[in-house]
Amino acid sequence: MGTLVGGVVFDAFGGGMAFAISGGLLVLGGFVVTVFADEGSAHPREARAAGAAGSRHGLGDVIRSPLFVTIIGLMFVMNFSRGFPGAIFQEYVELFVSGNERLNTTVGFLQSVTFIVAGVTSVAMGRLADRVGYAWLVVAGTIASGVLCLPQAWIETLSGLFVLRVLLGITAGTIGPALGRFVHETIPRASHGKAFGLVQAANSWGMALGPLSGGLLNAGLIPAVGMAMALRLPFAAAGMLQVIVGLGAWYFIARSARTAMPAPVALETEN
Repeated sequence: MGTLVGGVVFDAFGGGMAFAISGGLLVLGGFVVTVFADEGSAHPREARAAGAAGSRHGLGDVIRSPLFVTIIGLMFVMNFSRGFPGAIFQEYVELFVSGNERLNTTVGFLQSVTFIVAGVTSVAMGRLADRVGYAWLVVAGTIASGVLCLPQAWIETLSGLFVLRVLLGITAGTIGPALGRFVHETIPRASHGKAFGLVQAANSWGMALGPLSGGLLNAGLIPAVGMAMALRLPFAAAGMLQVIVGLGAWYFIARSARTAMPAPVALETEN
């Protein structure tokens, strides 16, 4: 909702008001958490036990799991690919909005609708992860996101772009619950903090490098293919990257599952 409200405020009152409201909300949020949040206090014996358990499971124990490394790689690629066209998204939307009329509102709406849909569908996708497996759901979400990202390279209407953003929200809603379930079931409880720290690091690096790489690609393509096509091609590149990495992870997980399966027991027959 932040991008939607920010876009509306920017168009109505200007950028200064949008930044002032954003800063005020951050201060208000910190005040509310500080005054009203009660984390409780752990029993000294429980705190010592948790600390001892955490010291026995180092960072190396967490990243020693090939499946965990695969999921971390997928999270990096997902955030890298989402941010890849992020630096040029406003200029891209401008292709569909004539005369820059309420451009910021339109951009905010298209960005926020993806996350609104992701929040709504994440509950159902969490239940689906319990049935089909969290690793497979993360991989399927990555591939589906890549497939849906590709048409943004040639779509011509704002309504079509809206539909694609809604569908991308569904794929985003599949990954979050599956990732949380994966960490809780495959990583020792004492190492959950390390695992989620690595997940957040992968997300942050993806979000940092994606827009930078997309902006550089756009700048390099403009002299060769023109501004309009240079705004579209990063979406195709991001989509293909997600599909290729997702298929590679699918093959790796399937091969690991076959390797882990016990050999069939031969039945002896009486002569």
